[in-house]
Amino acid sequence: MEKRNVNVKLNLLKGFACMGVVFIHITFPGLFGQIVLYASAYAVPIFFMVAGYYAYGKDKDVIKRRLIKIVKIFAYAYMLFFLYKLTSSIKNHEVLQWLSSNYNWKTPIKNICFCTINFAIPLWYLIAMIETYIVWLYVVKQKKEHLVIKITPILFLLQIILTSYCETMQFEWFWKINFVTRAMPWFMLGYYLNSETTRSKRSLKTSTLIMMVIVGCAIAVIPSAFDLSVKFNVIGYIPYAFGLFSLALKNPSKSICKPVEFIGDKLSLNIYIFHALMDGVISFVFLRLLNVNTEANLYLWLRPIIVLVATIFASWVVYKIKLILAKKPRNI
Repeated sequence: MEKRNVNVKLNLLKGFACMGVVFIHITFPGLFGQIVLYASAYAVPIFFMVAGYYAYGKDKDVIKRRLIKIVKIFAYAYMLFFLYKLTSSIKNHEVLQWLSSNYNWKTPIKNICFCTINFAIPLWYLIAMIETYIVWLYVVKQKKEHLVIKITPILFLLQIILTSYCETMQFEWFWKINFVTRAMPWFMLGYYLNSETTRSKRSLKTSTLIMMVIVGCAIAVIPSAFDLSVKFNVIGYIPYAFGLFSLALKNPSKSICKPVEFIGDKLSLNIYIFHALMDGVISFVFLRLLNVNTEANLYLWLRPIIVLVATIFASWVVYKIKLILAKKPRNI
């Protein structure tokens, strides 16, 4: 079993990041919701950076195990979404329409090239992570890590160009999603930040990193929250995520908030997977069982918080069940 040094601050960052993912997909109303949405979009880059950070120095066997693990997680998450959406389509007498719209000749193209599943949008991260690990496994086998890392700035430039163009032209969101420009540069940046050369040169002051976070967040929020004609917010996420991640690398063993650190360490992946499903369940409960008007302003403001709390609880229950099952003696 592979071992790694625990960075509790990265767990803290992952904890806040998974909460941010919830607020990206289940938004607050109005301008406040827009600001929170774009301010929270640092979250997925952080998860890619964490994966890259812990990939440093790992051989092909470790990378292969992680690839297999993420494939299993994807299969599990895909089945959850499939069953949920299939049940909903059966209930609405739309099974054939649902199947035909989600399984056709375009499906493998969108799945592979654009990391997109129409009925399970949040799973794009898992697809991108699988494709990233496949590429990285090849890189590690060829022992070309340090050579490939040098193209990271080019991939970030491509990400800025593609994302800014797609968002400015108001293309459908999946056109800007692919693992090459959306996942690989963040993964490789995380890898680079754990390299021996970088570790010996971490001289940026805390005040400088905090300023990078503030400026980056402002650049990320302003173009979209205030509807500027050119959507250049993707530029802000580079100093924003880099600053947050670098802050987490300072005094890595110093605990700040144990509950959030626990969430980041043990629950973050399940929160990422469950939150969209939990939103559907909660909407059903409030609308059909409690007869609450889910279009009411009060409900719309409370909905993201309710979904977050319910998802954290559900993820904790699953975590506890796994612990119990792991301790059960197996018959030989």
